[in-house]
Amino acid sequence: GMSVRGAVRDISNRKEREERLMVLNRVLRHNLRNNLNIVSGYARELRRDLDAVDLPTEKGDYDQLAETVTNLSETTSGIDAELRALDEIVTAASQFSVEAMVSKTDRIIENADDLMSTGEKARRFENVVEESTDKQPVRVDDVLSDIK
Repeated sequence: GMSVRGAVRDISNRKEREERLMVLNRVLRHNLRNNLNIVSGYARELRRDLDAVDLPTEKGDYDQLAETVTNLSETTSGIDAELRALDEIVTAASQFSVEAMVSKTDRIIENADDLMSTGEKARRFENVVEESTDKQPVRVDDVLSDIK
């Protein structure tokens, strides 16, 4: 019927959008990586040039400049590691179906709710114990029935 066709169209639209996003993601990462390669290439070249330069500068200036270049190289390699991590995340994410993600988030919500109610019970337990100890010995049965 109509609703099934609508649902199928909706799913295929969503799949298409996911694919487009993945392609876009790959292109962006590719461009970013290329730009980083260029930047780190320049940094290395600059480093070589600096090593070759014999300027009558204060030694401190040169050291500072060399340090800056080194930091730049380290930064680009740090970004590269982050990109690799991003790669892994995207790969992992692209292997998930939306449905699987939905059921996982449902499970997380459920667990969180369970934890909340456990926390609530623990608080009630503490309250009962505190109130009771003011007056008389605590009967375990009373506490248990109160937090059930």
